[in-house]
Amino acid sequence: MTIQSLNGKSICILGYGEEGKATLTALKRFAPDAKITIADSNSSLHFKPDTALISGPDYLQKLGDFEVIIKSPGIKWIPPHNFDAKVTSATQIFFDSVPDSTRIIGVTGTKGKSTTSNLIYQVLSAGGKRVFLAGNIGRPMLDLLAEATPDTTFVLELSSYQLQSLSSSPNIAVVTSFFPDHLDYHDGLKNYLGAKSNIARFQTVGDVIFYNSSYPECKQITDLSAGEKIPFKPADFPGHGGAQVKGTQNTANLAAAYKVALCCGIDQPLAMRALEAAHGLPHRQESIGIHHGIEWINDSAATTPQSTLAAIEVLGSSVDTLIVGGLDRGYDFTELGRTIAHSNITNIVLFPETGTKIRDAVEAAPEKLRKVYFETDNMVKAVEFARKHTIPGRAVLLSSGSPSYNMFKNYSD
Repeated sequence: MTIQSLNGKSICILGYGEEGKATLTALKRFAPDAKITIADSNSSLHFKPDTALISGPDYLQKLGDFEVIIKSPGIKWIPPHNFDAKVTSATQIFFDSVPDSTRIIGVTGTKGKSTTSNLIYQVLSAGGKRVFLAGNIGRPMLDLLAEATPDTTFVLELSSYQLQSLSSSPNIAVVTSFFPDHLDYHDGLKNYLGAKSNIARFQTVGDVIFYNSSYPECKQITDLSAGEKIPFKPADFPGHGGAQVKGTQNTANLAAAYKVALCCGIDQPLAMRALEAAHGLPHRQESIGIHHGIEWINDSAATTPQSTLAAIEVLGSSVDTLIVGGLDRGYDFTELGRTIAHSNITNIVLFPETGTKIRDAVEAAPEKLRKVYFETDNMVKAVEFARKHTIPGRAVLLSSGSPSYNMFKNYSD
């Protein structure tokens, strides 16, 4: 359904985070006669008289009287069968509302989707395209709906939450990686894979999907597409090690962005120059400077073991202290433990709940090097320990290998 088709209808915006706020603003602009209600667990919200509020711990039980429910992606709520026809998402409304000739590039993957989206945005910008970056990476899509003209390109980072109920696929899709994640939200790996698959499932002839050939699941997702299927791997990026973003996974991300750029008409020399000069994102192997003679590196977006492995691969012998651990989602830390055990990392700060599991995986590795452990649930104490024990000239790496929700609002907090 287009956003204009919602005019005059009774609508519930389910969840009032960033996407819910953008949805309310867009509805007031494009469907000014809609009767809007916000449903959110936060009972302290207040709105003008033209917007009603359902709140409190039982707010999900009061959703039966609306023509349309626009569900925010972070809310885990399975609507009753009789609700199916009226539940949609801001992502679906965006896809339905932009002109047919507007190009949408959608990027998903367990890891690498933010970096790849950012790289595609930078290289297309350098090539003179009218391009906007939105979705899970930054601005909500509906904030940019007024910018949707026939010559516009949108680069959208699409999470599994956003893809879960989507019945449209982008003109150009990119699948960067796949391994188990968000299994608590999706109730298992099968559903997680199914959600990710929607990036390809509704593509038509004339669409294109790029996929990381290192992951069988990326190929499995891609096989659902009716469009052209193009694999990529790190060796497909023809750079010579001069790119600002480093590491094998990032080279794969560069390869994806490079192939997408060529597909969008950017010439090869310009694409190469733009991608080698492209900057990375905050919270991803981000140096925050030298303090007390020690480099401090923020990799807090590394919320899976594979992401922390990638950081250790890139930063290698420079790291003397690792801050690791977080919410337990049932990840397997065997490979991460073995890598840490054989690395030059000496000091390991362990956060609950997975810190002790990571320590056990390190200790289980054969022929491990000497390690010093410090368990805490306090970031200030973690930093104090790191400052005291890290050798000057080396680095402290915050790369948790787990989500942060047990101690912080999110990885950036």
